[in-house]
Amino acid sequence: MSRDGRNRGFTLVELMVAVVISFIVVGWIYSTYIVHQRVFSTETQITDLQYEGSTAISVLAKDLRESGFGVPENPNINGVTSSLIISDSGTDGGPDTLTLLGGYRVIATLAQDINPGMTSFKVTWQGGISANTSDRSH
Repeated sequence: MSRDGRNRGFTLVELMVAVVISFIVVGWIYSTYIVHQRVFSTETQITDLQYEGSTAISVLAKDLRESGFGVPENPNINGVTSSLIISDSGTDGGPDTLTLLGGYRVIATLAQDINPGMTSFKVTWQGGISANTSDRSH
């Protein structure tokens, strides 16, 4: 109690000013949170897109490097006569094409079918080729 016997406290005007200021601060904090959440989501999508684009470029580069591998001289496979054909549709945004031709020769065949549960298999090597068993590569 104060000296004059009345309880001292906040007036209605002071309380309303404090509530308005609190609402403004909470609104500012919430809007800042929403903006940062959207930026984070956008950055995550950009990162995913860059990773997927990098993966696609890697696969395409690998395919381009291997184009023509194992293809005989002057090939004619299903009407394709070159190991790499790039064609432009001539229109902006139109579909372009990239044809890669690769061929692999048979170096071995399975001597028997492989069934579930088998722990080994046998191959028949062709043309005097055999596997390099020291580092398990051909």
